[in-house]
Amino acid sequence: MKSSTMGIFDTIKATVGLQSSPPSLDSLESLLDYSWSQLADDIRKIELTLNRDWSDVPIVFCHNDTQSRNFLLDKQTNTIHIIDFEHCFHNLYLFDIENYFVEFAGLGSSPDWENKYPSRERRKTFLAEYVKHAQFLSHENSEDDLDKLCDRCHRLIALTHLYWSLWALLEALLNPEGLAQFDYVTYAKSRFDQYKLHQNNFFAA
Repeated sequence: MKSSTMGIFDTIKATVGLQSSPPSLDSLESLLDYSWSQLADDIRKIELTLNRDWSDVPIVFCHNDTQSRNFLLDKQTNTIHIIDFEHCFHNLYLFDIENYFVEFAGLGSSPDWENKYPSRERRKTFLAEYVKHAQFLSHENSEDDLDKLCDRCHRLIALTHLYWSLWALLEALLNPEGLAQFDYVTYAKSRFDQYKLHQNNFFAA
């Protein structure tokens, strides 16, 4: 099986820089209330945790940006078309699913993370349908299996927030003219705050 750290977390490591603080990002430490050395340590811990606890989870080619605007419904044929593949690479399939759940919060610069995250029952219903149709998974799952899968999927919420926080910071730094259309800085802080809120759940054994 391929390493769990390929793809999305290679991108995160490249963004943070594991040897020294990227000079152009130093001023953002106060914004995030987190040092780059802390973040580098977190990335190492994430890598170790993925290799230790997640090696049994299939890695597949993922969309990684599973938000509502990337799913188009053709009402004439009753089919869904997926668009915008710029974030695609191999990843844990559960990351794609958890990212989909997180995106229920909204697409603005200040999403309602607390109130719009789907209920456990709704997440289990989605997971049951996903498992039923996924060719790389066993289709036999008990209620207990679905509960465990739901719990495991939820553990990845911290990593979805970390990825998109760092993406937003890069957009703010490399595409400053885009700030007129979207507040990447506020969005980055909002998502990093959620990463900090949920990180202990990911690292829990």
